Amino acid sequence: MITLPTLITLTSTVSIEFTVDVSSIPIPQLTFVVGLIAINQRLLIASIKPGNSDGRINNDSLTIKSVLATKPAAPTNLKAEPDPEGENDIILTWVKPDDVGISGYLIYRSDRGDEPIANITSALQNDYIDRDLNSGKYTYTVRSYKTEALRSDPSNEASVIANPDTKAPQPPSLHPELKVVEKGIEITWDPSLSKDVVKYLIYRGASVNSLKLIGEVIQKSSFLDNNPPESGSYLYVVSAVDEAGNETKSLPSQIRRAVSGDKPQPNPFTPLSSDSRYNQVTFPITIVKGGEGSFTIKIYDLEGNLVFEKEAEEGIKEIRWNGKDMNDKYVNSGIYIYQASVGDKYKIGSIIVAK
Repeated sequence: MITLPTLITLTSTVSIEFTVDVSSIPIPQLTFVVGLIAINQRLLIASIKPGNSDGRINNDSLTIKSVLATKPAAPTNLKAEPDPEGENDIILTWVKPDDVGISGYLIYRSDRGDEPIANITSALQNDYIDRDLNSGKYTYTVRSYKTEALRSDPSNEASVIANPDTKAPQPPSLHPELKVVEKGIEITWDPSLSKDVVKYLIYRGASVNSLKLIGEVIQKSSFLDNNPPESGSYLYVVSAVDEAGNETKSLPSQIRRAVSGDKPQPNPFTPLSSDSRYNQVTFPITIVKGGEGSFTIKIYDLEGNLVFEKEAEEGIKEIRWNGKDMNDKYVNSGIYIYQASVGDKYKIGSIIVAK
């Protein structure tokens, strides 16, 4: 009987290793039974095995694995190669030993001494990528293991030179909708899929050829442009930068037309146009002077029928209308009346829809 040195709880993960002396004469089959007894001598389970064995949710994940207490065979034919696509990574491959008792592999690198750099917990895996290395020469070995104490001898050594990182990361994916908020323009994107990205750079310009850096973020996928242009057309681009300084830019956002002052722009507008600068009309909150509170736009036809209504979310400073009514159908060409209200203040004007 063995008394466990630590308390086992429902969330414990405990590894207990037994060494059993057996006959030197080969025996076709040996059966080992391990039981678990509480401190008060109450039998909890007669044999540790997968599944619920006593009707209580306290031992469902307990298992026992028996292995021969012999050193496992070492992996063979270890190879180390630089990443062929230009990353500063090393790709390791090896031949798995023909030993059914193996649980996994430990990866060693020359600059780390006896401390493994990775623990592969699958006996079926025979490769590993050592990522983001400084330039230089590295030597690797691999050991297989049955348990923490039963490790193989090292595999053959494999030496390789890690190259500088010349591969640019995958670009982020810019979200098409740029949100106008109280403090500026919010830009959002889906992060790069590359693992070595350390930051994102945000650019703004009148065209792709006139972009200027306006900011950077680390471990974020949004940026607030708190000083956008007051007028004119511009777009945004976001780039991903890896630890080696390689940079990849996203596709640009759609051209955005800055709207300020006390008029909706553009007016007239053409809903069926493929140009986003002219196929919707934008109402800035500054269209109503001195108002405080919710910002709402209502559009009426000349017969007084309400064809569109929208209230801006809190903090949003503009409302756009794409020329569709509340049934999601394009309205006819012609003159329409808008009513813009902010709190108890409002303004009335006209909009021309041209198809």
